Formats: sequence, C-alpha cells, structure tokens
Amino acid sequence: MAFVRKQQSDEDTDFYHEEERGMKEVASKRRRVSLDPPDERVNNDGHAPGAIVRVALVDFVTYSNVVFWLGPSMNMIIGPNGTGKSTLVCAIALGLGGKPELLGRAKDIGEFVKQGKKRGTILIEIKGHAGEPNRTIERTIFSDNRSEWNIDGKHTTARAVKDLTDSFSIQIDNLCQFLPQDKVAEFAHMSPQLLLQETERATGSAEMLSQHQELIKLQNEYTALARSSSANEKELEKLVQVQERSREEVERFQQRAKLQERRKYLENILPAAVMQEAVSKGTEAKKEGRRLKAIKDELEARTGPSGELRDAAKTKLDEFRAEVERQKLAVSKAMKKLDAKISKKDEFNTQVEAKKSEIKSIGKEREKTKTKIQDLKKDISAARERLKNKPDEKTGEELQAKLKEARQKLRTVEEQRTKISDEANSFDQENKRATAEVEDLKKQLTSLNSVDVQRLARVEKIDKDTWEAIKWLRQNKNLFKEEIYEPPIMSLRVKDASLTYAVESVAKRNTLLTFTCMNREDYVLFNKHVQDENKLSVAVAEYSKSDRPRLESWGRLMDENKLKSLGFECVVSDLIEAPDAVMNMLYHTSSINMVAFSRRELSVAQVNKVDAAKRADGAPLIQKYISGRQSIYVKQSAYGSRELLKSNQKIGSPVALVSGGVDQAQKTRLMERLKEREQKRSETEERTKEKRAQMRKFNDMRKAVDAEKNTIQSALTEWQGLKRKYNSTEAKLDDLVFQLQELEQAPDSTAERIRERERELEEIAGQRERFAVELVEETRKVAKMQVGLVGRIVAEQKGKSDYEVLNERFEVANRELVEVQAAVQAQREITRELRQRAVQEKDRLMEHLASLSEEDHALVEEYMIDENRIDRSEIEAETERVDEQLNQIFSGNAHVLETYERRAREIAKLREKVEIGSGKVAELEARIREIRSGWERELDALVGRISDEFAEAFRSIGCAGTVGVGKDEEDYEKWRIDIKVRFRENEQLQLLTHQRQSGGERSVSTIFYLMALQCVTKAPFRVVDEINQGMDPRNERMVHRRMVEVACAENASQYFLITPKLLPDLTFHEKMSVHCIFSGGFLPERGGAADFGRLRKYVEVGKRLRERV
Repeated sequence: MAFVRKQQSDEDTDFYHEEERGMKEVASKRRRVSLDPPDERVNNDGHAPGAIVRVALVDFVTYSNVVFWLGPSMNMIIGPNGTGKSTLVCAIALGLGGKPELLGRAKDIGEFVKQGKKRGTILIEIKGHAGEPNRTIERTIFSDNRSEWNIDGKHTTARAVKDLTDSFSIQIDNLCQFLPQDKVAEFAHMSPQLLLQETERATGSAEMLSQHQELIKLQNEYTALARSSSANEKELEKLVQVQERSREEVERFQQRAKLQERRKYLENILPAAVMQEAVSKGTEAKKEGRRLKAIKDELEARTGPSGELRDAAKTKLDEFRAEVERQKLAVSKAMKKLDAKISKKDEFNTQVEAKKSEIKSIGKEREKTKTKIQDLKKDISAARERLKNKPDEKTGEELQAKLKEARQKLRTVEEQRTKISDEANSFDQENKRATAEVEDLKKQLTSLNSVDVQRLARVEKIDKDTWEAIKWLRQNKNLFKEEIYEPPIMSLRVKDASLTYAVESVAKRNTLLTFTCMNREDYVLFNKHVQDENKLSVAVAEYSKSDRPRLESWGRLMDENKLKSLGFECVVSDLIEAPDAVMNMLYHTSSINMVAFSRRELSVAQVNKVDAAKRADGAPLIQKYISGRQSIYVKQSAYGSRELLKSNQKIGSPVALVSGGVDQAQKTRLMERLKEREQKRSETEERTKEKRAQMRKFNDMRKAVDAEKNTIQSALTEWQGLKRKYNSTEAKLDDLVFQLQELEQAPDSTAERIRERERELEEIAGQRERFAVELVEETRKVAKMQVGLVGRIVAEQKGKSDYEVLNERFEVANRELVEVQAAVQAQREITRELRQRAVQEKDRLMEHLASLSEEDHALVEEYMIDENRIDRSEIEAETERVDEQLNQIFSGNAHVLETYERRAREIAKLREKVEIGSGKVAELEARIREIRSGWERELDALVGRISDEFAEAFRSIGCAGTVGVGKDEEDYEKWRIDIKVRFRENEQLQLLTHQRQSGGERSVSTIFYLMALQCVTKAPFRVVDEINQGMDPRNERMVHRRMVEVACAENASQYFLITPKLLPDLTFHEKMSVHCIFSGGFLPERGGAADFGRLRKYVEVGKRLRERV
C-alpha cells in the first residue's frame, strides 16, 4: 500500500483522517490508479518543461497500483527502509528509457514485474514545452524481458522515447542528474576523472564531452603514434648505423666484384691480344728481313778497296816500331844505371834520419827515468801515510759480536711475528667462513624477497598511485614515529596459494591497496606528503582511536569445533599471515575473522544446518561464508515473516594477490641467523684487526732490528776493507822502495851517447854530398837519350794512327757485313716462327671464343675492332695490378651485398614510415591544440562557475570549498575534478578523498557538488536517493537547509530527495512537497512488532510543517 501526499492538495485532511481510522479501513477504501491521459488542469501548476507531473505504476516491483502527484520544486520522499521509496526512482529511470544496469539492481527488465504477474506498467507524465500540453510516456514491461512503449497513448519505439527525453534535456544515465540508491556509493566513489566527464555530460555544451573524448582518443593515438614513431626512429637510426658500419665492407665487396669482372674481361681479351700481337710481330719481322738484305748488299759493295789501303799502312808502321825498340833498349840500360845511383842516395837519407832519431830517443829516456823516480817517491810517501792508520783489531771483534747479537734478536722477533701471523690467518679464515654464511643467508632472504618484487610489479599494473606511494614510503620511513605498513597486497601471505581466491573475494581491491598507520600524527603526515604534495590517490587507514585499536581486541566468529560441526574448515583470517597491524585493518574493513570458509561446496543438509544456526536475537549466526567457489551473504528481512534473504556470487580467479608470499616465520629465522652471523663476523674481524695491529708492531720491530743489523754489518764490512787495504799497502811499500833504489843507483851515459851519434851523422852527410855530384852528370846523359826516343815514338804513333784509322774502317765495314748477314738469316727464322705462332694463336682464339657466352664473345669482338685497344703487355700489367688489388681485398661474406641491399630497402621503407608518422604526429598535435583551445577555455569557465556555487554553499554552513580542474599535460584521460573542502577553522583546504574525510563530510560535499551543478545548468529534474545517509545531525540540517534554498528558488529545477529518515524541526518551504510511503505485503495489527508509530511520526512531521507554513 502506498500513501501519496501533495502538500497543496485539499485531500490532505482526508488523508490524515483515514490514517487515524486505521490502515484496514484505508486499505478497503484504496482507489484504483488511473492511467488516463494528462489532465489539462495541471498544465499551469508551476512545473518547468520536462518536469515530472505524475508517476503511475501497476504491478511494478512492490506496487500493485499507485499514482504519485509530484510537486514542481522540492519533493521529499520519506518512509522506512524496504517500503518502496527507491521503487519510485526505478520507475522514473525505466519509464524514461533507462536500462536496468543504470540502477545497479537486477540485470533483466523482467525482474521489475511484480512477483506472480506477467507484466507491469509505468506511466510518467512530464510537463510539456511552453504552450504545449503535457506529454505521457508509458512503458509496459513483460516478465519475459520484453517492453512496449506508448507516447501520449500511441504505440511507439524506444528510439522515439529517447528523442522525446532528449528534447527536454533529460539524461537518465547521468549520475549528476539521476542518482538512484544503488548508485549513490558509485557516485561517492566515482574517480575524479570520471566525475569530470559526468560533469561535462551534465552541465557542459553538447560538444564539450565529445571534445574531451576526442582529445582522449587523439592523445592516445598521438601517444601510440609518437611511441611508434620514436621506436621507428630508433630502429632507423640503428639500421643506419649498421648500414654505415657495413658500407665499407660492401664497398670493398663491390670493388672486388668490379675487379673480378675486369679480370674476367682481361682474361677473355688476352688470347685476342696475343693473336694480334703474333700477327703484328710476323708482319714486322717480314719488313725487317727486307730492310736487312738491302743493308747487306750495300756493305758488300763498300768492303773491297778499304782492305788494300790498310795493308800499306801496316808495312810502314812495322818499320817505325823496329827503330823505336832499338832506341828504347839503349835508354833502358842508361836508366838502370841511374836508378842504382838514385837508390844509393835514398840510403844516405835514411841513415841521416836514423841517427837523428837515436839522438832524440836517448834524451827522452833520461826524462822518463826522472819522472818515474818522482812518481815512486810520491807513492812511497802516500803508502807510509796510510800505514800510520792501522785498523783496531778490538773494533773488529766488537763488531762481530754485535752482528751476532743483532741476528739472534732478529730471529726472536721473526718467530714472534710468525706466531701472530698464524693467529691472524686463523681468525681471517674464520671471518671468511662467517662471511660466506652471511652471503648464503642474504641469498636466501633475496629469494624470499623475490615475491616482494613480483608483488610490487603487480601493484604497478593494478594501481600506479599505490605503487608510487610504496616506493616513496620505503625511501622516507624515517619521517614517521612508528612503522607505516604497506598494503596487504604487499605484506599478506596466503598459507595455501590455491586458496588465494577466497581471501581476495573477502578483502576487496581497495582494502588490499590500503596503507595502515599506527597513530594519528603519522596518518596526517603521510596524507600530506603522499596525497597533497605528490598528488597520489591512495587509501590510508588508522585505528588508534577506534574501539579496537589492536588485533587482540577482536573476537572470533566461533571456536574451531563449532565451525567444523557446521561443515567449515576455518574462518578466512586463518588462511593468511600478515603483520598484526595489517590483520587489524583487515578485521575492521573486511571482517575476515567473521567469514566462514569451506573449500568444498556445502551439501544441502549442511546449508540447512548453517541457516538454522541463530544468535540470541534471532539473527543468522553466520552472515557470510564461502562454500567452494561461491560467496554467500545471509540477511534476515526486517519485515513480514522475517525470512532469510540470501545472495550468491560466484568467486572468480584472483587478480591482485600474488600466489604464495613470504614465509614471515622463515624470514624472521633467517634474519635472526643473519644478525648472529654478522655479529660473529664483526667479532672475528675485530680480533683479526687486533692481530694485524700486533703484526704491524712486530713488523716495525723487525724493520728496526734489521736496520740495526745492517748498520753493524756495514761497519764490519768497512773495517774489513780497511784491514785488507792496510795489508796490501804494507806489501806494496817494499816493492816501491826497491824500484826507487835501482833507478837512483844506475849510472847516467846519456851525453856520451849523444856525442857519438852526432859524429857518425857528420860523416854520413859528407858522403851524401859527393854522391850527389855524380848523380847529376848521369841524369843529363839519360835525358839526352830520352829526347831522341821521343822523336822516334812520335813518328811511330803517326804511322800507327794512320793504320788504325784504315783498319777500323775495314773492320767496321766487314763486321757490319757479317752481322747483317747473320741478322738476315736470323730474321728469316724469326719470320717463319712468328708466322707459325700466329696460326697457333688464331686457333687458340677461335677455341676460346667458342667457350665464351654471347655477351663475353661480343666484348672480345668489340675489343678486336677497337683502334685504341690495349696491347698484350698492357693487359698482362693490368691483370697483375688487378690480382694484387684482389689479394689486398678480403673476399668477406658472399651475402653481404644482398644483406646490404635488403637493409637499404628496409631503411627506405622505415624512413618513409618515420616521415609519414612525423607528419601524422604533427597533424595530431595541431588537431589537439585546435580542439583543446576551445574546450579548455569552456571547461575552465564552467568549472569556475561550479566552484563559485560550491564555495557559496560551503560558506552558507560556515565551511569552505572549491572546485578546480586537475590537468595532466600528457594524458587528457587523467584530467579530473579536484574538490577541496575544509570543515574546521584551523584546517587548510584538503582534497576530497575516501581517506581524508568522514562519510558524513563526503556526503555533504557530494550533495553540495550536485547542487552546484544544478545552479550552472538547466535540467528538468534531479533525483538523489538517500544521500543524507552517514551524516551527523548538524551536517544533515545544514545540507537540508541549503537544498531547500536552492531547490525552492525561482526557476530552479524539480528536485527529488529520497530518504528513510528525517530530523525534527528541519527547514521547510512552501514549495516543498512531502511524500510519505509505507508499502508492504504484510501489515501487522496495531501495537505489533512493526507498528505504524513510525508512519504516524512522519504524518506528525508533515502536520507541523504544514502548520508552520
């Protein structure tokens, strides 16, 4: 049953009387709902075009037959839970063309037909445009999920209904205009990015949202294209670098190929060159033979007369030669006599020089003796001086004793140093063993921590902000008083990895990504750094002031035996391990200690047994449990027979948690052992250092003793050297004295010897003068004879010259004749051989041409007719040069050229792709700038107006708030609505998040944002279902007052506020309409468990509001 009240209606009094007479009488007098066309009398009742005037329902959900007459301004729909308030919202949504998914309830439209009926009807009357009648939209729903549509009583289509609602700017799918109960949480949890798009849809121009979506699309295309273009550019650069590196090899390969081609060509033309050379040589040889025969004939004619002249000159020459020989004999005899005298003259000169040399040598010997005597005296004096310093024998003995003592001391120090060294080495080995154990333990810990790496990678994929926050926390733990625990997705370990699905079905995604703080100060500081400064949207929990701040404060669903008796293995909390603080957070948020678990599906008997288990107040003992792969939620209805209501949900595969996890107990044991071994290592390192220090001390002692020993050894060595020198000097002195005595006692005969040599020199000089006179006379005679000989020789030479000239002429003529005769004969042989060779080379050439391809054959023929062709020597020289170049060029990879050319084609294609990509990127950039310029300007202006209205609403309740656009220059999909609020005087404006503000504060912010949207755009009506849930009385009063002011202002949109509760003495306005709903299939007697007292309270509130007006 439904009671519908319109504040201004004259039927109100009857309604109150009927209520007082009791519900049974009212039920008997209930009127049937009319689905008649709109009544013209309501066409001018203050409704704006598109506003809802009337809603009529037949067999829809809980209603059998009901009609709602709705006011043009604020419509408050009040009544207890489960009585049909939200059903009205469903009717408005579905009746205006909405889909079931919009409501977040049933998936199929047929589920909205009242149970036991085959069809249900929704009729909505909306205010027509100015001067036009109201319009009615009727939708008939069938249980088999069919729908039929009528507009103004005429059959139509869903498309026509959509066109009609669009003409009134009705957007049922926009949560900013239409917010059903099951979508309230969705709106409150709507991401800032989605909120921006919904705001654009609700309040922006027709193009604004499409432009935003186009920007997102273009940005994604731009990013993908830029990434692809960048990848192509890098690949192009890489290919070009590879191409450049291989270019030299390719050029060498190409050069080698050209050289090989040239060598092949040279090989092919060489036989032709050889044949042509043979032919040419044969022709030249024939010409040369004719030329040589002509020369031979000429020489034979000239040789005869020259022989006779030569013979006459020869006879006369012989006569001259005989006379010269006779004169030469006489001169020779005279010369021999003269030479004998000249030789004797040389003997006199030699004797004179010998005597002079003897005189000089005798003088030098005396000077040498004097010098040697002086040197011996000096050496004797020096030796005697050295012998005065005789080394002390006692000093040597003392040095020997000291050296022995130092060596003994050095051995003692070395023995002590060796002992300390052995001890240090022992400690060092022990330290190495401890170090090896430490490294092994670290490896084991690293192996355990690899799960941490996997989980961190999973977090990055799931939620980038949480990933960034974890990294930030790990670097800044020192900022906080107590430990801040990372989200369960990082720190939770499922004992049996195969049961991860069960844990994740209870602890939802947001819970698994929640950080846990241990005190309020750390909570505020963490939010400041992470959310305010780093702009990261993350979930944070803190329970220090709650009724259960620690894990030990919690109880358990039931004991293990009782669980097993009902068919369960354990509760979900038994499946996992996590730090106590994290477990406490999971108890608070997900009640994992109250969810029973069975990996096998419960039997029917076990399910019945679970259903039968009750608490003292009659409520189900187990309200949520997991049976196999099904999650079951059990709730007892608050109405009627209070039967159990169950909802089943199939559990899918886990997506957040990495299977397994770190074994915390093992990790703790490893860390304790690691600490113990590191301490042991530290101790051994310290003891090793002590021994090393002692070793350094003994090393210093050893160096000092060694230095002392070396000093003594040096002194002893010096003493021994002095002793050896003394003994040597003593022996040498005697020898020097003996030598001096011999020299001083020897007689001096130097003057006598010199005088004797001078007398002998004078005698030799006299003999040399007498012999010189005789030599001059003999020389004159020989000279006269030589003059006569010269005359005869001159005559002979003239005869000889005449003969030689004539003989040369004859010999030349005769020799040329003989040579020419031989040359003629040889040339005949050469010509014959060359003719035979030319024939052979021609045969070889023909054979060679027959083996060539047509192309090579043509090249050879072209060579043969070329007047400027190269000859054989040039071919062979060039072939040698080509071979030398080929030997210098490594053959390399035979496929390098093919690879190079293929890569060149790839580079060309890739370069074209890069150019096309760059062009497209530029086009996208230009298109993005073009769309953004207008869109951003319009968006900033729109959000500015929303912010002004939002701020005014907060000022009206003594708080502060602002709305802005969060911009991301690299991703338009990340542009968002940033709502900042302040509910206390001593606070700064803070971003509105699920973690910062309480549920009531978020509700206030949400409704004020909706009201701000209403102020900046015109929509025929707005629906908000149970938005005031979670508000404290103060906030609810302030919000209610603001809603009344806005909704009841001039030209304001129609407003629907659905709520199960109201505070007394709320602000009331004469434009408000209050609708009380109390509908149900079971109505108890007065005074029963479900009394009408609550309804009476609603009626009394309405009366008081009416009286105040």
